[in-house]
Amino acid sequence: MMTIHSFVKTAFITLLFCLGIIKGYTQQNDQRRTALKQEIAAFMLSTADEVIKFRSIADTMQTSTTEERRKALQKTPLFITLKGFLDAHAEDYLSVREQELAKFAMPPKALANLPYKPIPMDSTLESFYNMPEIASLILIHALSPAEVTLLVNNLLMPQIIDLNGEDGRNQATISQLCGAKTYVKQEHNHVWKIWNVNRLYPISFSWNTETGVMSNFNYLPPDAHVIEGITFTDFMKPATLWDTLFFKLRTFQWNLYHEITSAGNDSYYERTKSIGTALHTFFQKNKSDYLQVRKQLLTDRPAPITVPASAHAIIEDVDSVGIKDELTSLNPFIFGPEDLTMNLYIFLSSGRHLSKEGPITQRVQDNAVIGFQHHAAPTPLEYVWKIQAIGYAEIIEYNWNIATGELSSIKMWEK
Repeated sequence: MMTIHSFVKTAFITLLFCLGIIKGYTQQNDQRRTALKQEIAAFMLSTADEVIKFRSIADTMQTSTTEERRKALQKTPLFITLKGFLDAHAEDYLSVREQELAKFAMPPKALANLPYKPIPMDSTLESFYNMPEIASLILIHALSPAEVTLLVNNLLMPQIIDLNGEDGRNQATISQLCGAKTYVKQEHNHVWKIWNVNRLYPISFSWNTETGVMSNFNYLPPDAHVIEGITFTDFMKPATLWDTLFFKLRTFQWNLYHEITSAGNDSYYERTKSIGTALHTFFQKNKSDYLQVRKQLLTDRPAPITVPASAHAIIEDVDSVGIKDELTSLNPFIFGPEDLTMNLYIFLSSGRHLSKEGPITQRVQDNAVIGFQHHAAPTPLEYVWKIQAIGYAEIIEYNWNIATGELSSIKMWEK
């Protein structure tokens, strides 16, 4: 049975791997979205101590009833502070989320009318989705259907696919690499029904954009032939260059499926390698758009600060060759520094932390929950920006060539 702590931890790790910052529907809403994102990052850093303390509180509630959990959660300093933040920004959340939803299309009838069945999940997991206190924390960063569906799909995938077997894991990986299509339909007031379909299976659920609560989770068991038989329409109407690039990437991924599945008896490794090569080609063909979007997402951020003298250097200009090889496959999915930093942090930490048990491993998990506040400034080198990511326990700096995706001058300090 999944505990509250492990559920929230997994949810945030998933959310921070979403496809970045989806731009606003209009210029006014774009500015509102950018300001909200920055305030969320600052808020999460300011409540870092409360988030960490919440972990120990959550561990004591594993055997409590749903109502007992709710009452206990409502009394914690984290959720008292969180409620204040969400109340103060309620209008911004609602406006931005519904502007994003307005860009997505209604589902094809063939998709909407499939014989869905409830997603199997234990009562503990189901109760978390219906607890506003947990939902508001899990979705504090989520402002678009793409962010929400990636979070939900990754959380529910173990309930849909047997990930214990090699075939199941391979299917899941290829299905994710080949993208997905997201459709929406307003049910009433601020409640929207969302469909997300990949090359193996569709899921659907309801999302209340005002409270963040998700409900009515349904799916169809994996069957590529069923998905293949549906005539899909465009799932969104791009309103910005980011939207257009995101739409093109998702469409390109979707069409890769035929190329991969027609590879006959090629191994799993060869198929995923083929996908990686194709995605690299996509990036090269759309480099000018990536360059423009990345520059937009870096402009107007605060400049990097002077690292405090009390900070202890733990990584100084690390050799970027291994990092380049590790992160190259992610380059087509990297739009802004939020996408890049957490992946970089986990890679930098893998040799030091992740194989060990104890406080350092927990710190990696806490950073995934709390996130980083990003500062940026152009360097004298063409297309190269200095990125500074300030976390609750560490500060990371690196130079990012936004035209190639290459990283250099990577450093990390412990506060």
